[in-house]
Formats: sequence, structure tokens, C-alpha cells
Amino acid sequence: MAELEVLVEGNKRIVRASFRVPDGAGVLTDPTTVTFTARKRGAASEDYIFGTDSEVAKFATGVFDFTFAPAEGTWAIHAQGTGTAHAAGEVQFIVSRAEALAT
Repeated sequence: MAELEVLVEGNKRIVRASFRVPDGAGVLTDPTTVTFTARKRGAASEDYIFGTDSEVAKFATGVFDFTFAPAEGTWAIHAQGTGTAHAAGEVQFIVSRAEALAT
């Protein structure tokens, strides 16, 4: 069975996506558009687009970061690039309250 990373609520999470040209060299390349989609299980998804939303930043050529502070729950983050470096990937993780600090 797969294990999900467990994070403590109240901390920011950075999801990094790298986009490479699909050839033998695999050179890092900027996609035409970069969209991160965040979805908490049982809730609607929300898109964050590079150049539009401050949560998405370019780290280097072909490398983009999505930074947010997720609430408690199970999350999936999908990264999608289009154009020259068309690619997609997804990560999932759980956010939970710190039991040592719970009241």
C-alpha cells in the first residue's frame, strides 16, 4: 500500500514541478503555460496559473514552484505544462493538526 506524506497544519507547502523537452537530452524548458490545480478530498478544485497567481513562481528555466498553506485534510496537487514542454504530474499528501499542540 502506498504511503502519503503527512504534514502539520499551519505550515506552507511548496510543490515543485520540472518540465523537460521530451527528447534524449531532456533539457529543462519553460512550457507555454503552467497550471497547478489544488484539490482537497471532498471539495472543489482550484487552479493557480503562472503569471496570474502569486502562489506560482518560476524558480529557474523549466522549474516552477507552487506555494500554499493547506488546511487539514487529504490533498492532491496536479501540475500541468502546455506547449513546448507539455507534461503533467501529481502529488498527494495529508495535512493534520499537531497532536502535541491540540487542545
